[in-house]
Amino acid sequence: MGAWGFKVFENDSACDFMFHIEKPIEKIALKKKFDDFQYADIRAAAELVIKISNHYRFNDEVIYALTDKLNFIKNDKEWIDSWRGKRGQLFIKRDLNRQIKALRKCVY
Repeated sequence: MGAWGFKVFENDSACDFMFHIEKPIEKIALKKKFDDFQYADIRAAAELVIKISNHYRFNDEVIYALTDKLNFIKNDKEWIDSWRGKRGQLFIKRDLNRQIKALRKCVY
């Protein structure tokens, strides 16, 4: 194993591990066509990027693509309205806004 530092992702083994996480996230983020059945996947991928971003640098293109997709989801009135009651709709909108704001902080 090659290491160039002491932090968690400053070695070959950890970077190999992240490759297996990053590729599915990239696939979801960079997919041109998507529908509401993939919204949960997009939101999950965005959340992983947010959580890992303090330790691992994701490609800016992936971050921008996820941000665009979250904005699209946020503006899908039919999907938002499908959540039970105003309280659920409000929660989803707030959570999408939180994710969008957090993703913007991931771009260096």
